[in-house]
Amino acid sequence: MKVSKEAVQKKIVEMLREVLKDQEASDINGSTHLNALGLNSFERVDLVLSLEKEYNIAIPDKLVFVFQTVEDVMSAILKAVGDKPDCRKKKIS
Repeated sequence: MKVSKEAVQKKIVEMLREVLKDQEASDINGSTHLNALGLNSFERVDLVLSLEKEYNIAIPDKLVFVFQTVEDVMSAILKAVGDKPDCRKKKIS
C-alpha cells in the first residue's frame, strides 16, 4: 500500500499540533512556514525523528533546517518512501 500525500500531510500536521500545544495550530496546511510556527531547533529535529520512525525512513540531517514549509517536509517523506509497500511500522499491542 502506497502512502498518500494527504495521509503524510495529515500526520505532519498532527505532530506539529502536538509540539505546538500551547499555540494556535488550527490553520496548519501545506504552505505553512515552519519558521512562522516558531519551531526551535530541538522541535524541528524531534519532528523529523518522529516522522522517520512513523514511516521507517531516513531523512538526511542536513535537510532538517532546510525545510521551509510543511510541503517541503511532506515532499522529503514521499521521496524517501518512494514506491515501498506500506512503510509505516506495525504497532504491536
